[in-house]
Amino acid sequence: EVERPAEPARYPNGVQRCGALPGILGNQLWGKLNRTYVPNPNCPKVSGWYNMWLNLTDALPWNINCSSDNIMLRYNSVTNQYGNTPGVETNVPGFGNTSSIEYLDPALPWFEPTQYFHAMVQHFVQLGYEPGKNIRGAPFDWRYSADQLLHQGFYNDLMLLIEETYQLAG
Repeated sequence: EVERPAEPARYPNGVQRCGALPGILGNQLWGKLNRTYVPNPNCPKVSGWYNMWLNLTDALPWNINCSSDNIMLRYNSVTNQYGNTPGVETNVPGFGNTSSIEYLDPALPWFEPTQYFHAMVQHFVQLGYEPGKNIRGAPFDWRYSADQLLHQGFYNDLMLLIEETYQLAG
């Protein structure tokens, strides 16, 4: 007879823990500009925080050179690391939440191609899960290599998120 594994710990309402780790290009990436040089005179040099990925208006032919230059990583031969284009600051929103993985372009939630994890999250919500509590997202800056994500502390943050989620289950 095959021995069955022990039942996993459950919340009082029967809901277990769940985490979602998006793939490459699978979460929003926000940016803020304060550039001195841009590749095209029509490109903005200064901006507040905005959704760099995925912002479908940035994919329009007259914007594509600007947006691709803003999102591009540059190699620094002194530090042997990659980093943002000078004058571009980036942020990955929603770590521990599902907000930045449900919709890649939050301005177009009705546009199905930008609904990345939305259907899955909604399925779990209908089963009693609560985003940010027992269904968690771990968005990351997918432009970087695994080694650089390690150097930036992503894997440590991921481990802490998993442990925190487990602790929330009691």
